[in-house]
Amino acid sequence: MTLLLYPAQKQQIQQKVRSLSTNSKATGLKIYSEKTKLLRLNTTNNEEVQVDDRDIDDVESFVYLVVHVSSCGGTEDDIKARLGKARAAYKL
Repeated sequence: MTLLLYPAQKQQIQQKVRSLSTNSKATGLKIYSEKTKLLRLNTTNNEEVQVDDRDIDDVESFVYLVVHVSSCGGTEDDIKARLGKARAAYKL
């Protein structure tokens, strides 16, 4: 499952993650910190975010549903990846 959290203020991200973890546990779900990643957009805040006292890894980019998402917020990486796949498929 993928979930996007958009905090309005810097300190809210940890509060939202803590609340998500608490509510998930109440329904029998668990957030695995080893698989959880954090992509920061338009922020200078580099404070660690934790799930159940374990740090969440920061990433610069990731692929979700075949779309490349990066901290730059642009589409250049996604377009390059799609062009590369098309070239490989048609051996251009």
